[in-house]
Amino acid sequence: MTQTPLPWDDDHPEIALLTAAVAAGVRPSAIAKAVGARSLASGRRFSNGDTNRVTILLEDRLTRNEVLDELAHLAACLGHDPEAKRAAAERLTDEQIVRMIRDSRTWARRHGIDVRTEDEKNPGRRPATPRQVAHILQLLAHRARNGDGAGFMTGPTGRAGIEAMTVDEASTYIDSLEENY
Repeated sequence: MTQTPLPWDDDHPEIALLTAAVAAGVRPSAIAKAVGARSLASGRRFSNGDTNRVTILLEDRLTRNEVLDELAHLAACLGHDPEAKRAAAERLTDEQIVRMIRDSRTWARRHGIDVRTEDEKNPGRRPATPRQVAHILQLLAHRARNGDGAGFMTGPTGRAGIEAMTVDEASTYIDSLEENY
């Protein structure tokens, strides 16, 4: 299968945000529609409005991915093929997916099936959420673009390091980057 080339260069100034959006499942055509092909092809930094439009696409996709992940987890707990359930759910509306999750949790509770994730069973070491990772990367890119100073804490600047943080660490890092002291 041939992969369609992305409508931006690898050295685009907004490559971190663009890469995060595509990795989360946002279609490059949706990004091009949101910001305009010229903004992508020119190699210029995005305006704040363009950055916000791509960020909204990313956050919407991350939210949907989190819901689909929960549905796949429930399917596995209930003895179904999680990947097949996830693929089928991709065609459903958000409301339909939420209803499926609610009904699955109710059925599991009635039948005494524990559907908690390992993170829910061991809350002390929950990894940073995809939404936190994306938000930190966006804040770091904004700081690099604007030359802003650091917050009250230092932390990783790469995706792997940020993904290794706990939810609580990522939350504190976000507060620092947003200068919420």
